[in-house]
Amino acid sequence: MRLYAFAELGVIKSVAEEPSAAPEQPGAGGDGELREQMAALVGVVRQQAESVQRQGEQIQRLQEALERQQAAAAAAAAAAPVEAVHPAPPAVVPSAAEGVAAAVVPVTMVPAGSGTSNPDSAAEEAERERALAALIQFQKFNPLTFEGGVVEPAVVESWIDSMETLFEDLNTWEKDKVYLATHCLEKAAKD
Repeated sequence: MRLYAFAELGVIKSVAEEPSAAPEQPGAGGDGELREQMAALVGVVRQQAESVQRQGEQIQRLQEALERQQAAAAAAAAAAPVEAVHPAPPAVVPSAAEGVAAAVVPVTMVPAGSGTSNPDSAAEEAERERALAALIQFQKFNPLTFEGGVVEPAVVESWIDSMETLFEDLNTWEKDKVYLATHCLEKAAKD
């Protein structure tokens, strides 16, 4: 049995010798060849160990950087002032006598630092803001108001044509068209 020791690596390995058909001859080239192969293997193992060491150091640096970022984010969140959310003024709903059927929808702004934990309410809030933006853009063009008292086909067709043209010009979403058109109806026409 032979005992191989790699002092640099702290590895000791014993290998059972198989009896060879021919006895080893002193000075044969087999030992030299084995030593060369062993030296090559030791070199490869050293390179792998160095590579593993470098990777470990890099992982450690990345973990430290991550911890610093988390600490900085926590400190910034703690230091950020909390803004009070003031309720929006009440919406003004014009009467039928005023001739304007559009009402401004109040919007409550939530401070940027305070998010909502409920994804459904966040989606609803985003949809509400998008619809309000569409309404504001729609109202900028001061669309015609349909009174509904006189139901002449030419008047109705003219009003519908003007709404369709405005919707095309604004690239209005299909789901917003009815909602926006109802803002242009007088109270009597809505009933």
